[in-house]
Amino acid sequence: MLSSLVDINTIYEKLKSIFGKVKLYGSVSDGNFDKYSDLDVEITVKSFLSEADFINLVNNIGPSWIIFPIFQNDESSIFTILFKDYRFYQKLDLRIIGKVQKIKFDESKRSFWDFYLGAIRYCKYSKRKMYWSAYKFYHGMLEIYLKIQLSKDNLIGEDYVGLDKAKFGHQDLVFIKNTDQMDKKAIHIINLFRQANEYHPKFQTEVVKFIRGELVIRK
Repeated sequence: MLSSLVDINTIYEKLKSIFGKVKLYGSVSDGNFDKYSDLDVEITVKSFLSEADFINLVNNIGPSWIIFPIFQNDESSIFTILFKDYRFYQKLDLRIIGKVQKIKFDESKRSFWDFYLGAIRYCKYSKRKMYWSAYKFYHGMLEIYLKIQLSKDNLIGEDYVGLDKAKFGHQDLVFIKNTDQMDKKAIHIINLFRQANEYHPKFQTEVVKFIRGELVIRK
């Protein structure tokens, strides 16, 4: 079933070797996956899984850029994991049923990872020519960039007062004439975001190079 997607198949087989039973969902489960698909899986753990044990399990699949916690409580957890050895499209969305020790995560960097995960999704939908979906992530990238800039200037609070004004001041980025222009402006926003962030330069170099290469050859 997964033979046409080498990266996803590799991740899937490693998960099976570690956990035994792995439940697939999403596009891979539905059979309508393509080369831009990620892997959505659910596993059940019967005993408490410590943070150290969980990270070791992830490392058995491959070295990761980020283990990004989306949701965690005593009954279940959801993580998005970007691996260094696989294409950025082939991230792992992992749902764990059972108790997992809360994974340490720097919440001050959540917007950073939200931005780049959104950028990868933008790239995916642009390549699929699903442009309305791509625009949703384009708009998300723009909002994150503007919020961070406003926060640096102490012009924005938790209620994001000032965001609309910031958008008004960036009409060139808000309005899109066509899909080629959207790709170019997406790359421009990514470059602006990268220039404004010194965090994790190696990751930023790799992901920006990947996205620029993908969007330039979209046609």
